[in-house]
Amino acid sequence: MIGKISGTIEVISSDSILVDVGGVGYIINISANTRTSLPAIGENVSLYTDMLVREDSIQLVGFISSLEKEWFGLLTSVQGVGAKAALAILGAVPLKQLSRSISLGNTDYITSAQGVGPKIAKRILLELGQKALNLNGDIEQNTSSKNLNSKETIDKESGQNASPSDFEKDIANNQEPEAISALVNLGYDKLISTRVVAKILDESGELQISEIIRLSLQRMAGE
Repeated sequence: MIGKISGTIEVISSDSILVDVGGVGYIINISANTRTSLPAIGENVSLYTDMLVREDSIQLVGFISSLEKEWFGLLTSVQGVGAKAALAILGAVPLKQLSRSISLGNTDYITSAQGVGPKIAKRILLELGQKALNLNGDIEQNTSSKNLNSKETIDKESGQNASPSDFEKDIANNQEPEAISALVNLGYDKLISTRVVAKILDESGELQISEIIRLSLQRMAGE
């Protein structure tokens, strides 16, 4: 198993790169997110990698961050999601947004990836709900970390190619995870708490944590 490759970039194409490692050239498939975070041709690069072995081929897939690699593994664990579809999703949806979309049961961002239809998107939501919450926690805890190639922040690791949106901004607000944590401490399910808090913020905008918790408790009591 090849878990990481470091070398000099010789070619960058739309969905792959050629990296020279001691005179041996490796063709590595990448997402659009990883491509936008790469150094220039002729410069050194380090990528986390996953090696896919099939009957008729061996394929290397590269990732700018360990979180992107972990997401790739999760996505391809879903029946019907191959490497091509997983890379399309990772290239179209920032990791924070992907995690929150799955937690909320929202397929819109997932189906924005080329070749990913509603049926596959719903299957991803069904199978990865709780796992998305756990990975989102990893993203929140590492927002100040660097990627392998010393880019500015994990925001690039999470999909700098996508334009900011209110959906993405909400998750960066510390009030959301704090409110969710408070509800979980009160005994409520984390997935349900995440959905309720997110919907309240989407509807009402920025609120004090005490108000978010109060509205969340009212909504869950009424359901």
